[in-house]
Amino acid sequence: MSQPVSAMVLWGLAFFFEYFFNGIAVLLLNTYPGKIRIYFPFLFYIVFYICSTGDYENQRHSLAMNETPLLLIIDDDPDDIELFQEAVKEVGSYINCISAKDGRDAIDLLNQDGIKLPSAIFLDLNMPRLNGKQCLSEIKKIKKLSHIPVIIYSTTRQRQDEEDLKRMGAMEFLIKPPSFPEICSAVKSILQEVLPARE
Repeated sequence: MSQPVSAMVLWGLAFFFEYFFNGIAVLLLNTYPGKIRIYFPFLFYIVFYICSTGDYENQRHSLAMNETPLLLIIDDDPDDIELFQEAVKEVGSYINCISAKDGRDAIDLLNQDGIKLPSAIFLDLNMPRLNGKQCLSEIKKIKKLSHIPVIIYSTTRQRQDEEDLKRMGAMEFLIKPPSFPEICSAVKSILQEVLPARE
């Protein structure tokens, strides 16, 4: 049951108990003092609220642990996107992937109303329009996106680029592996860090 629905149910129960016990209190007027007539029903409301809150937190934790992860792959090379998607499916068939052809396309996609935000972003460093470094900078400026782990990848490693990207908030800098099994291994290692273990 969702939190808003739970709250409505609780309020309904609170009013029910209020009328019910106040009715009993009228019949037993000589037995129950006035203050108990007023406050006794709300003891039930407090109990229901505590129980429901705990149940809601457990349900929310369970849903978070088992929710289908979504990855965003940002790359101007369709072949690389397809390769990464295949590697992700090899690692976890339950993981969904979406893609963007460059940094600008990715920012526009992520800013759409109602879009499900990805659990992690794989971002190519060298792209037209908005390259990986510029895209990372834009992502970290946007509050709703700033917490998403970003993994930068490239065919070459430049120490200065790697240091700059880590300082800007990139979680990892990955050199594109030369073979599919190595890509799968690298993707698996990274996803074990960024995705919650499934129950």
